[in-house]
Parts: sequence; C-alpha cells; structure tokens
Amino acid sequence: SLFLAAATSLPELFVDISAVKNKMPDLAVGDLMGSSIFNLFILGIADLSHKGSTVIFSKASAHHAMAALLSMGMTALAGAAILIEHQTLLPVIGNFGLISIFIPIVYLFGLRLVYFNQRMANEVPEIKRLKIERKPLLKALSGYLLSAGAILFAAPYLSEAAGVIASQTGLGQGFIGTTLVALTTSLPELVSTIVSVRMGAYDLALGNIFGSNAFNILLLIPLDFINEGSIFAV
Repeated sequence: SLFLAAATSLPELFVDISAVKNKMPDLAVGDLMGSSIFNLFILGIADLSHKGSTVIFSKASAHHAMAALLSMGMTALAGAAILIEHQTLLPVIGNFGLISIFIPIVYLFGLRLVYFNQRMANEVPEIKRLKIERKPLLKALSGYLLSAGAILFAAPYLSEAAGVIASQTGLGQGFIGTTLVALTTSLPELVSTIVSVRMGAYDLALGNIFGSNAFNILLLIPLDFINEGSIFAV
C-alpha cells in the first residue's frame, strides 16, 4: 500500500509533471484518473485468469477493505474538488486550491487507519512464506534508482507525444490521458500484479493496486503546485 505503490506510481508522477509544465493539465489529471481505473481492471483480469485453488478476492483478503475505502475516498475528494472549484471561485492559498489542502491530510489519516487495520489482522505476511531470492539491499536500491532514472528520461517524450496525438486526432487531452497515457503509465502495476499473483502473494497485489490508486490522487498536490492556479479549476 505504500512502498510498492509509490514505486509503481513513478511513471504517473514524472509524465504528469512534464505534461503540466507543457501546459497540458487535462492530460495529467486524465492520466491519474485513468490509471486508477486501469489498475482496477488489471486486478479483475488477474483474478479471472488466475488458475489455482484460491482466489484473490476472498475472506482472507477482506482486511484490505480499509485500503480500498481509502482509494475510494481519495478519488471522491478529487472529483468533488474538480466539480466545486470549476463552478465557484474558491480562494487560492499560495498556489494551491482550497480543497487540495485536505487531500494529503485524508491520505495520511487513511494510511494510519490502514496500518492499524493490518496490525489487527494479525496475519503473517505472505511474502515471508514464499521462496524469493534474497538480494542485497544495495543492489535492490541501485536497480530502483536506475529504473526511476529511465522513467525520468522518457517522461518528457511520452507527454509531448501524447499531446501531439490529442491535438491531431481531435480526441482531446483528457481522453488521451485517461486511455493511452494511463495504459502506458500503468504498466508497472500490471507487471507487479501479475508477478505477485503468480507468487501467491495476493496481499501484495491488492495492496499495490489500492495503494497506487490512493497515491495517484496524492500526486495531484505537486501538480497543483506546479500549475498556474488551481489544477482542479482548469
């Protein structure tokens, strides 16, 4: 819900920052919303295609309901911000819209509830029961940073190409962001979910998807800071 979700949300962060800097806020917000939708699609397909004696959505995974509620609540808050700030002229504090201030507060409070909810479940993490190659921490961190660097390098080209496609096809930045860009930036969630399911680590798969969806909404805060005026209003 936290570490894997933050790692797999790096494409959304870098691509959408580049999009906002290039005056394409609709593309950026569309990517975040579309990515959350596509993540749920990935989880559903993974459950349907999984062949085994257990299913991803079971009584054993019911303790992820709090993480799912956090994802839903964050998305609803962002939707309310778009509707309200588009219709009314709410005050802007610094470079932030008034409602966007509540998003990190809700996220941190919800993450705290998820943490205590997981502790109450009192289950041994599935990852400890799996035969996974133990890699040195330094090697793992190096791989993480190299992957992040590749994403950072590719992000400006991806957002620029998506902007050209949206302009020349006439489909609009919002639609291209919600579909084409969201599909691309959700590839890390796709791969990590498939691998987690194959390992039998259903908790990891569920936590990654619900955590990524909540984290995607949190990414609206740096985008709102970079954008001129409230990103929800535009």
